[in-house]
Amino acid sequence: MPLNRHHITSVLHTMTVPLLATAVLATSAGFAVPGPVHPTAVAEPVELTASIDTSSTTVGMADSSLYFMSQADLDTAMQQLQSMGVTQIRVFLPWRAMEPADGTYNWAQADQLLNTAASYGIAVDAAITSTPTWASPYGGLVADGAPRAASDYASFVAAVASRYGTAANNGEAKIAAYEIWNEPNGFTGWYPTPDAAAYTALLKAAYTAIKAVDPKATVVGGVLGAGISIGTATVDPVTFLTEMYADGAAGYFDALAFHPYNYTSLFSAGATFVNSALQQLEQMRAVMEANGDAAKLIWATEYGEPSTQAGEANQAAYIQDFLTTWATLSGAGPSFIYSLIDTATGSSTAEDNLGVFTDTWAAKQAVAVIKAWIAAHPVTTGVSTPAQVLGRLAAAVAQAVHSVVVGITTLVRGAITAVRRLATGMVTAVRNALTSLPTARKVTAASAEAGPTAEVAAVKTTHAVPAGATVAAITAKHVVRQDTSTGRSASRHAAHRHRQAA
Repeated sequence: MPLNRHHITSVLHTMTVPLLATAVLATSAGFAVPGPVHPTAVAEPVELTASIDTSSTTVGMADSSLYFMSQADLDTAMQQLQSMGVTQIRVFLPWRAMEPADGTYNWAQADQLLNTAASYGIAVDAAITSTPTWASPYGGLVADGAPRAASDYASFVAAVASRYGTAANNGEAKIAAYEIWNEPNGFTGWYPTPDAAAYTALLKAAYTAIKAVDPKATVVGGVLGAGISIGTATVDPVTFLTEMYADGAAGYFDALAFHPYNYTSLFSAGATFVNSALQQLEQMRAVMEANGDAAKLIWATEYGEPSTQAGEANQAAYIQDFLTTWATLSGAGPSFIYSLIDTATGSSTAEDNLGVFTDTWAAKQAVAVIKAWIAAHPVTTGVSTPAQVLGRLAAAVAQAVHSVVVGITTLVRGAITAVRRLATGMVTAVRNALTSLPTARKVTAASAEAGPTAEVAAVKTTHAVPAGATVAAITAKHVVRQDTSTGRSASRHAAHRHRQAA
């Protein structure tokens, strides 16, 4: 079972009582006090809320099928994530399924997913998309069609933030970041044709609504796919972002999301050809800087390579190359590998084989790559795994015990000093009284002088009490993928698109 806050509280209680009792007994018996705990052990505050680590070396996993999984499958998924060391995930929350009628909400699947992630200490970035029938100007025939009104979407994301944000969860948000839509620069993400002005209106409404409910939430905008402009079907991400700023997007997102896919070329190779995902990333960064957003990061909330292209080794090599290159880029935030598990291993459709696990949870070679990367680049802020939390609690308890021991020791030492002074006074009095007696009596006085001193000294010992050991303890995947090296586009289809169809 994963450790949750109740387990941690119980462990803390069982650790504290015996440690304090041992400290009091040991000190009153005259045992030596352990040395001070190094201050860095408790310098970092205990953080029980899972949050997104934004370092460019931090890698998470993205998977759009998690929302549709059973509890048993979710537990398996979370355990596999933990086995790799993953501490943050990007999930898909389908507006279409969660608000089937205006103002009527179905929270069951989202509750199951987000409560499970929270119980495993895994932070969540939620991509919210997929227009309900009632909110679509197209009669709901296209799940990713543009909503009829930005206010409808804003009302929904506000309801989501109210339920899963910090206010409703004692300061421990179950959603740390919200991605506003998915790949609106393609017609399959924003039907019937991409519209930067309309998307920006949606982004501004959603940002305002979420921040009103949960000011600490991170709102991620753009969520743009790599590719070139093709008529009215797709708009390249650089042009789309430029148009977003022209329509007033500045100030309405905390980070920008980008999906730098290219199935036929390594990410790093993009430095050598025009319109590659890498070059588009650099151009987007320049647009952000020109619009006063130099401090904001670009998150890669999807990147992957199907294992059907050239086998598992090729998939692993692409992911290794991406992680290595991404970590060196200026203004880059966290990355998320798409996806965790295949939707249909062995299918001739490449997008069915994007998982790093097969559909029976057999690990592909990419799992070892991700695990090794995380081990070499551990998360040091934001997310606290159960083991990290327990370790910090143990250090805090040790520091508290030390403070108590020092206080008690001061009292005991004071008492010992008083006894010594009393004994010294008694010896002096006896010596003075015996000075007039024969020499034989003076020998007795010497014995009297040594006696109390020896008794007091006997109280002292070099035994030490241990301070305690540290406890170890999106959207629719039916989007056009533009191969920027050849101009060839490929379409990704994920299982959730079939499941969510009304």
